[in-house]
Amino acid sequence: MMTKKAMIVLVLGLSLMGLGVGTALAGSTFDVGSLPGTPPVGEVNWIAWLTKNVTSGVPQQILTEDGTNPGVGTNQGYQIFAFPTSAPRWILQVANFTNEAANDEVNILLGGLGGSSGTLWGPHTFLWDTGTALTVHDDAASATMGPACPTQLQGSWDGVSEKIINWSGTPNTPHHIYRSQNPSGAGNGASNGRYTWLATASTDSGGSGTYTDTTATVESWHIVVPANPDGSLAGCHSEESNPTALTLAGADAQGGNLPSAYLTLAGVLLVLTAAALAGVRRRPVARSAGS
Repeated sequence: MMTKKAMIVLVLGLSLMGLGVGTALAGSTFDVGSLPGTPPVGEVNWIAWLTKNVTSGVPQQILTEDGTNPGVGTNQGYQIFAFPTSAPRWILQVANFTNEAANDEVNILLGGLGGSSGTLWGPHTFLWDTGTALTVHDDAASATMGPACPTQLQGSWDGVSEKIINWSGTPNTPHHIYRSQNPSGAGNGASNGRYTWLATASTDSGGSGTYTDTTATVESWHIVVPANPDGSLAGCHSEESNPTALTLAGADAQGGNLPSAYLTLAGVLLVLTAAALAGVRRRPVARSAGS
C-alpha cells in the first residue's frame, strides 16, 4: 500500500500535470541541490565534470546548465524545482555525459550572474548513485568570492572552418576554450550543453582574450572558463557563442522562461513518482573537492 508520504509526492506530481509544462526529460536519475541564500532563477550558471575525465588538471568534457533538458531550451539547469520544496535548485543529469558509469565521481562548480555576480559555489563533489531516482544536495556548495564570469564579445566566422572567439575576462589569466558541436534539439540555435576542451589562451593585461578555431563547423558553439596555473577551473563560464559568433556582449544574466522553469511535466512527474515509490536520497553534507 502506498505510504502517506508517497501519496503526497504523487499528488504533487499529478498537480504539476495540470500546468501543461513542456516535454519529457531524457535520462532517469537526477541530482538537484540548493545554494546558500537561494539566489533567484537567472543568477546562476554551472559547470559539471567527471573526475575521470580530468587530464593534467583540465576537465576534458563538461556539462553546463544548458545540458539539462536541452530540448526545451537554454538555462534549464537552475530552475524552480517542485520537490522537496518549490525553490530554485541546480539540476544535473549526469547521464548526459558520454562516458558516465555508476559511482563516478562528479564535480559541479556554480557561478553567480547579474545580482549574484562575483560569487562562486563549490566545487561540490559526490559519487553518482544510479540506483536512486533523485538525490537532493542541501546547500551542498559553500559560497566564496570569485571573478565575474567572462563575457563573450563580438567574434567572426568565415563561413567555412575558421571562427574567431573574443572575450573579456580576468586580466593575465589562462582561459580554457570549450567547444560543442551538438545542437540542443530545440531549434533555437543553441548547443546541447555538452562541451569538449579545445585549447587554452590567456587574456592580456586589459582582460581581453582571443582564440581562432580553425576546425569549426557551421554548428560550433564555444564558451570560455578562467583556469588556475595547474589547469583546474578557476571560475564560471561565459555565455555560449552561437554558430556564427554573433554574440552580444553583456548577455550574462538570462532568466528562466516560465512555465518551463518548473522543468517539464513528464520529467518532474517521473522523478516525483519514482522518488515516492523508491525513496529519495538526501545528502546534506558536501564533500570537499579532492577529498
